Amino acid sequence: MAAQYRAAREALVALGRVLKRNEWERTLKPLADADVRGMPRATFGDPERQKATKQPKRRRVKRARVAKTPTAVSWIWMAQARLPEAGESAAMNEALRIEWAKARARALRWTEEIDLLEEEMRRILQFLAWRSEWWMDRVESRGLAERAQLEGETAYALRQAVFHADLAEHFATLWVGLPELIRRGRDGVEAVSNAEETAPNAAGVDEAEEGDGEDGEDGEDDDDDEGARPVPALAGEPNPLYFEVAS
Repeated sequence: MAAQYRAAREALVALGRVLKRNEWERTLKPLADADVRGMPRATFGDPERQKATKQPKRRRVKRARVAKTPTAVSWIWMAQARLPEAGESAAMNEALRIEWAKARARALRWTEEIDLLEEEMRRILQFLAWRSEWWMDRVESRGLAERAQLEGETAYALRQAVFHADLAEHFATLWVGLPELIRRGRDGVEAVSNAEETAPNAAGVDEAEEGDGEDGEDGEDDDDDEGARPVPALAGEPNPLYFEVAS
């Protein structure tokens, strides 16, 4: 089937050069070997049946790991080059809705992980700077009678202070480009969240106005409208990350 599709597409490409038409390329994309895959098993699997099936432990662990691994849905499931048959469109839409919801949940979860990682990086730099100053304070805090021991402890304290300062500078240099990447990632997640909230809210306003015209006297459909409201996005802005590279 894949070979037939590639041959048919090559024929369309050849005809497209002659006819100077290529609008079909938006739907009929090049088919790679990695694109020939079905929907994730978790989308159509029966949890109760999977629990009842006895499998070797190694196979169960492997399948669980594969099922939890995020995999993008192949474009072949989102392209539509023909009219769907009866019942096919509804099933496909439901499968795509499930995959979209899972992808959105992963994006929000990764946003939380980035917030935690960003705060951890900030604390690491702050701790290393504090530790370097702490060792510098130890240089003159010990009053020893023996000069040799005093020189040894002073040299050790200075060495530790320089070590922690250099380590902080090294980390700051490695992480200097991360704030921009984090900002771009957050902007993308925020744009998707705003887009998904704007469309349902607009549709909800129109439906509410129509409902007021029909059932304006008793308002019995208020409970149903509340259940159809979208889930709000996460509140609050993440803390910004500042890196200072020592000069």
